[in-house]
Amino acid sequence: MTSFRPALHALALFLALCSPSRADVTFIHWSDIHCNEDSGAAVKQGIVDDLNALGDKAWPKQAGGEKVGAIDFVIATGDLTDRGTAPQWEQYLALRSRLRFPSYEAMGNHDIRGGRAVEDALVKLHGATHYSFDKGGVHVVVLNPYVHRTRLPDFRKPQLDWLENDLAKVRKDVPLVLAMHSPPLRNGSHFLTIGDSVDRFVSLIRGRKAIILHGHRHRCEKHRLDNTWLVLGAGKSAQGIKRDSTCNVLRIRTAGGGRVTCAPYDWVDRKWSTKGETFLSDAPILPDEPSPRAAKGPDR
Repeated sequence: MTSFRPALHALALFLALCSPSRADVTFIHWSDIHCNEDSGAAVKQGIVDDLNALGDKAWPKQAGGEKVGAIDFVIATGDLTDRGTAPQWEQYLALRSRLRFPSYEAMGNHDIRGGRAVEDALVKLHGATHYSFDKGGVHVVVLNPYVHRTRLPDFRKPQLDWLENDLAKVRKDVPLVLAMHSPPLRNGSHFLTIGDSVDRFVSLIRGRKAIILHGHRHRCEKHRLDNTWLVLGAGKSAQGIKRDSTCNVLRIRTAGGGRVTCAPYDWVDRKWSTKGETFLSDAPILPDEPSPRAAKGPDR
């Protein structure tokens, strides 16, 4: 009797290789949750429930309109708490436990206000406050601009030495996501941007297909860094803080040199914000070669 198993196996392998989803990584970027035991717990729980449901939504029609599908992970870029206390961290941890996908966190300036509770918790969760991981052909690096527990953000040499060693193990054609709280832009107030160590940071990611995610400024915004890398800021996810009530949903296609879709989602209006500044639809992750111009960004 003729066996169809080899043919079926070959067909399954062909379909798997042809499937576009196998080369996609989809994740959520939210920020500035500002957990505060005095208020807002129910609102934040509602936000998390909305995040959990995003995979069942369709991308906006400007981004193709198909179902978002499985969410691979979520990144929270700092200010997880409002004053960095242990009770506020417990509130964040309760939110985190509601998420249906893995969660990765960065330190924010508010997270160092109440001692070492948040810092120690992140070390317990992730091994350090700066760390990296790989997902579906994308290399993700989380950095801590507050490593010396000062409100003036700076990466400092030991962390940049670590970053150099980490990236030395990653091919330059691999899409790179770097997440941090303050944006690495040399402009405006030093409180609002990472200034003194930007030049070396830029040199370390030069020639890479990099997307940089940040929070801190409580709004979705988009910059170019050194005319090569894309810097995307999420809105805020806390009750009582005005400005931009959005998170970003990102899809990186690792095939074809790396392309990114980024759709801001407004958790107040419960709809996509396609007119938002960070909206991108299957855009290339910027050129390979950087401009020789110094890293700058708009003073907003």
